[in-house]
Amino acid sequence: MRSPAPPWWARLFSKAGHLAIWLGLYFTATYVISAKLLDRRLLPAALLATFVAGVGLYLLDRVKPIDAWVDPADLAAQPARIDFLLARRRGVRLAAWALLAIGTACVAWIRAWDLLLPPVGIVGVIVYGSVRGDQSRPKDRLLVKNLLPGGAIPGLGFILAWQSPGGPGAPPTLLEAACMLFGLVLLVTTDAVLCDLDDAEADRAHGTRTLPNTLGVRATWAIAMAGQLAAGVLWVVVGRAPGAVRAATVLTGVNLLLTLSLAALRPARVRDLVDLKLSLVAMAALLASG
Repeated sequence: MRSPAPPWWARLFSKAGHLAIWLGLYFTATYVISAKLLDRRLLPAALLATFVAGVGLYLLDRVKPIDAWVDPADLAAQPARIDFLLARRRGVRLAAWALLAIGTACVAWIRAWDLLLPPVGIVGVIVYGSVRGDQSRPKDRLLVKNLLPGGAIPGLGFILAWQSPGGPGAPPTLLEAACMLFGLVLLVTTDAVLCDLDDAEADRAHGTRTLPNTLGVRATWAIAMAGQLAAGVLWVVVGRAPGAVRAATVLTGVNLLLTLSLAALRPARVRDLVDLKLSLVAMAALLASG
């Protein structure tokens, strides 16, 4: 007996995930959160740049620049998504490069030297997950798999936020800014750990060590929650401008509430929900900062 088809909204949500819409919003959320923590005004060019960079880099990572580089582990972990994208590989690759070109133009409009950011991201994506014979990849190593995107994704958002116009409050010191960035890296890294819950068995079968297939599901949720709580406490402690402190307090509370909700509900697939979660957190911080 065939199982009933999912409702239309679930199919739409899944297709948006296939096309990296939620991940693009996640990239943008790191910029918004960084700007609110630093008490900076948002730049439309940076909002667009982070979104198209997130979508473009993800699509390029899934279908790779050439067929020979497609990762069998991705096919095993996300067969429906990878099959969907590979069936349209030419259009997906063209879209990925076009989006990355748009992102490059946007960041170059902000600062000329930002032209270096997209090529660094592209090289990172290729090195991160490309299959190279019997050699292990960076993504096969415990925690390295999470720390690389955990540093790269908020790194882009934080750089663009630092370059955005300042708000009315006193600017943070370099030490305070470094603490804010560290907290954001901690949050994104632990979100990446949660995303590995979807792929635990496929990762184990292909020699990729992750927290879910090493320590188990409960420990993974506990570690992620502890890391995200620590990030929130750090933001609140180092915040200086009133708007930044409000934003830090609200985004910490909303993020923990949403993460706890996911832990309690234990959906079959968490990746797209984790990506969407940070967008909701960023919206809450934006409203709270005034």
